[in-house]
Amino acid sequence: MNQNTRKRTIEKNQKQDIDQIVSRVKFLPNLDSKFLKETLINLKKKWEYNQQQRIKFVEDPEKFMESESDLNTTIHELKLFAANPSMYEDILSFPNFIETVQNLISHENNDISQSILEALNEFIEEDADIEEDKENYTTKFAVTLLQNGILEIVVDNMFRLKNQNNDSSFDSENKSIFVSFNMIENFLEMDEKVTEFFNKKPEFFTFILDISQNAAQNFNANMEYASEILAILVQSNEKNQEILGKAENLDKLMHIINSFKAIKTTGDLDEFVQNIFDSLCSCLMNTKIQDQFRNLEGIELLLIMIKKNKQQFPSLKALDFAIMNNPESCKYFIEKALGLKIIFSLLMRQKLKSKKNAKKSKEKKENERKFDEFIFSILLSLMNQSAELNYARVVNKFIEKNHEKTEKMLDIFQKWNKKLIKGMILIQNEEDQNKIKKDLLDEITEEEKEYEKYTQKLNFGLLILQSISVIVLKLFVFSENSKIKILEILNRKKIEFNYIVNLVNEFFSNLDEESGDRKILEDLLILVRKSLN
Repeated sequence: MNQNTRKRTIEKNQKQDIDQIVSRVKFLPNLDSKFLKETLINLKKKWEYNQQQRIKFVEDPEKFMESESDLNTTIHELKLFAANPSMYEDILSFPNFIETVQNLISHENNDISQSILEALNEFIEEDADIEEDKENYTTKFAVTLLQNGILEIVVDNMFRLKNQNNDSSFDSENKSIFVSFNMIENFLEMDEKVTEFFNKKPEFFTFILDISQNAAQNFNANMEYASEILAILVQSNEKNQEILGKAENLDKLMHIINSFKAIKTTGDLDEFVQNIFDSLCSCLMNTKIQDQFRNLEGIELLLIMIKKNKQQFPSLKALDFAIMNNPESCKYFIEKALGLKIIFSLLMRQKLKSKKNAKKSKEKKENERKFDEFIFSILLSLMNQSAELNYARVVNKFIEKNHEKTEKMLDIFQKWNKKLIKGMILIQNEEDQNKIKKDLLDEITEEEKEYEKYTQKLNFGLLILQSISVIVLKLFVFSENSKIKILEILNRKKIEFNYIVNLVNEFFSNLDEESGDRKILEDLLILVRKSLN
């Protein structure tokens, strides 16, 4: 469910709530301070009365149902004030309001719990179209809820909902779970530091993975919401990455991925799969988790996914992350997972031309570029991180059959070089047009202009050209025979050797000073210069 679809779902629920209130009262009252005070007093009184009735008629639920219906009506009335931000402060400062809300979230009746969560979401929901004053009131409301432990109560209530039933009878489509995810998302959008709260809630990650296990067979909106929240939590929070990267959680994540190996996904289900893979990739930035993933045979799983061709793109991306800067994983990839055959087969199958008049979306064009980036990033990792014997095995794959894979690689180079040239023309035209807006350009430093230009070039395929150029130079210095063959192929394809070297120099100059690849490239360029003398 994308954000627009989910927004329509929430708005539909809100309309149903208003209709429900209208059906229960003869007219809508004025939303003034008097009615607000009455509503807030009633909220506390009706909760207290309901609790008394529950205790009194514990063996006869029908006798306290009317009190719960009245309580629910008052909660729906509270929602009406979400449209009046000037009253937010009065609501928050009203005696016992926060305490009452805390109690309602944990109410034994899930309908009551769901209603109060929906009400609170309307007060803290961010909207791009709202005025700045409304946004300030919304933020303050959300901050107050956070400061009073509402997030923890919401999360614990989700656990309670699941624990009320055993795993076999828990309804993963439970609407209370949906509105709880909605609230968590609202808090995360307000402040990314909210991700730190989940450092102390490792069971929340297990909860998400558990309700998502059967997504391939019985997908629902809660599962997609869960995957989105998971991807956000681990995107840039190392502690959360470590939690998800624990063996038992990685195993569950891999089980979800494995269930999609023969399924071609579209729409909301495709978004779910992308979120799951993104979560995995975030974790795989940690070397210890890479090792854990390798020990769980995760590399084999990704290679199977690539061969099956149903989830090839995200699997290739994850594989890139799985072996990056990890010599042991590269060794495993070559020796035990037998991955060279698969990655080179993928290279040989790459199309050099798009279908004529084929109209591609911006996303498809970007994915086409990233796909090639992943292939050559993986090949570079294997060459950079492998010891002598395995390094030779990778090189021999390029050399065998009269350098056919080298030929194919340089055909791909030409394809992206043409795209880059076209892109550079667009960049130049844009620069010429911007000269008219000189006043605006004066505010941008020369360094910022160069960085922006470099970023644009990356979007046109520069990284692919740089990666291929590094591989070409590695083949060039491997042996005298290889050197002669590389020069012959470059000459035949009318690719200047100096152009290859310049691309590597550009790559080198833009690497971080602390990068291990920087030293590798520096040594490579020295070898190239020696080989030319």
